[in-house]
Amino acid sequence: MSGSVYYFDEPVILKQISGWIEEGKFGSNTYLMVRPYPQRTEREKYKDVEGDPHLIFNWQSNWDTQKGSEYYKSAMYYSRLVISIFSTTAIEAALWDKPVLTIGFDGNAHRPYHQSIRRLEDLSHFKHVLETGSVPVVRSFKELFEGMKTYVENPALQREERKKLIDKMCYKVDGKSSQRVTSIIQSML
Repeated sequence: MSGSVYYFDEPVILKQISGWIEEGKFGSNTYLMVRPYPQRTEREKYKDVEGDPHLIFNWQSNWDTQKGSEYYKSAMYYSRLVISIFSTTAIEAALWDKPVLTIGFDGNAHRPYHQSIRRLEDLSHFKHVLETGSVPVVRSFKELFEGMKTYVENPALQREERKKLIDKMCYKVDGKSSQRVTSIIQSML
């Protein structure tokens, strides 16, 4: 699960998912890796769930290093499902052909729009992702559970939509982006 500094109710969601894992709803040996936004202030938000045996927190602050990049790629590779919060993590998950669910509700709270996770759905950076139909937005615990169960049982679901997302947002995924950028910069010198 990819966290957000803008989402106040994430610990409530994490507790519920942990409860489902405890009940064996997704099979044995299931864990939820949580990738919080890398800010010191975020740690306080998770204090009530950080010791949960079903949750693994990735407190990496070196996402932009080789080691951080390898750790992140490994986590994506071994994931069965990615849960995000209107995050471009959905694009990265699509590159690994991992199903994605996006949280679109405030746990048990009824927050005003300016404090609600719902406001992030209206930001321009994610509208292009949603338009592909590759990332369902879940709006309740019931929808979250059903989506998780469905994708764990059938990870190929919406594979074609994920391909559309990659085509729309990534241009080429051939590992030569740096080479292309360098070539353009060199041609301008």
